[in-house]
Amino acid sequence: TYASIQSRIAISFYCVAFFIFMSVAVLPFTVMERGIVEKEVRNSYYHPVLYQVAQIFCSVPGAALLAFLTTVIIVPMTGLRDPLMYFCNMFLALVCAEALAQLFSHIVPHFIIGVALVAGLYGFFMLLQGFMLVPSEFPGWLRWTYNIAFHTYSWR
Repeated sequence: TYASIQSRIAISFYCVAFFIFMSVAVLPFTVMERGIVEKEVRNSYYHPVLYQVAQIFCSVPGAALLAFLTTVIIVPMTGLRDPLMYFCNMFLALVCAEALAQLFSHIVPHFIIGVALVAGLYGFFMLLQGFMLVPSEFPGWLRWTYNIAFHTYSWR
């Protein structure tokens, strides 16, 4: 029925938006850790690239676990037919969100500024992913944002 379709669309939007939005929680830790990392890099304990690779290896299992738990709860509850696709979608969206939050944590001087910027950007992405506003209704100067927001691809 139409109501059932609307419910599945809404829960898809909620899951993608909520879990991606929660990736801002990584900002305080990485901003506070930045001084330690800079000192260790200057002392030649390790290279900055190795630090980033270690960050990837540490964040991927958490994103996979979160995507798996979401899939186990949401797919049977909603009757979605492709749990592997749902898992991959959530996993890639979470990894992308974590990477963007990591990027901002290295750019901003204080984590409060980073949280505000990333939260604002994610809110902007949620608004323009095509759920709340249909892309054909976007003002002409905002049409490009539909393709920039990675929320668009995970929600579609």
